[in-house]
Amino acid sequence: MIANSRHRMEAAIQNNISVKEKGNNMENNKKYLRAADVAEMMQVSIPKAYSLMRICNEELKKKGYLVVSGRVSKQYFEERTMYGKD
Repeated sequence: MIANSRHRMEAAIQNNISVKEKGNNMENNKKYLRAADVAEMMQVSIPKAYSLMRICNEELKKKGYLVVSGRVSKQYFEERTMYGKD
């Protein structure tokens, strides 16, 4: 019975690790950023992040792209900021 409990505990730990790894992969594969993401990247407040996102989305609208309020294309944002430079 102890061996069975240990097996379940090890399986739960492995499952938790794989869920965390999957979460990290999803973060890296995001196509759109939210205000919290922009604020963290740029080390600014949430209102300032929304302002930066608004600027990027207005530029994209002028180029004929559809945009979603509260989201900004990760690729475009990185190109317009220092994060797009290697």
